[in-house]
Amino acid sequence: MVLQKGYYIVFASFFLLGLSAVNPQDISLIEVTYRVNGKDRSKEIVCLDNQPGLLRNRNGQFLFKSLQSKVRTLRKKKRENPTDVRFKKRLRNTRKLYKTGKVVCQMSSPSPTPSLPTPTPTPTPVNTVTSYFTANGDVTEAGKREFGIPSHLEANMLTGMDLWQSYCFGCHEERQRPTFDMLRSVISKEPMYYDEELLPDDELAHIMAWVSRFRFPE
Repeated sequence: MVLQKGYYIVFASFFLLGLSAVNPQDISLIEVTYRVNGKDRSKEIVCLDNQPGLLRNRNGQFLFKSLQSKVRTLRKKKRENPTDVRFKKRLRNTRKLYKTGKVVCQMSSPSPTPSLPTPTPTPTPVNTVTSYFTANGDVTEAGKREFGIPSHLEANMLTGMDLWQSYCFGCHEERQRPTFDMLRSVISKEPMYYDEELLPDDELAHIMAWVSRFRFPE
């Protein structure tokens, strides 16, 4: 019984740390290149169920640490240490590695990519001067004024859907915000801390388009 209890304790510890035991023969290392501050960086990752992660060896046992759980851990540490720039840099670099690795894992997987939950059906945009969206999902000039999106930024609801799933999916349900500036203000605070460096305006504009897709001129 003592050995069995010890096994459960070790297993629970791995679970809480976001680690999964893997057979190294079932996985392969993939070198990915991602950009940080205009410079290319290379890192070896592994893919497990289309999710990118890192491989660790603990006492001869190979463990998979997902990059998504690593991002969440760093986000928590950044909240706990708001003045420590090290966590901000590590979070930024790890998020970029995660986003690049996710694409690589989905492309290299022989099995079909798991589909995300289907969002609420999007109404077909009407390409008229009174609509906030064009037929291909771009926000019109009238829409940018209504949503408060800077006129020089591109904003497309379909691109926004992909970005919302990358940044927001799995953390909270979809929420609408009246304006671009209000959305920026909300996500820059606890618990997200998405400043302009972590989530640039050109990506936030697409997300604003996605969460505003059900708004129509009165």
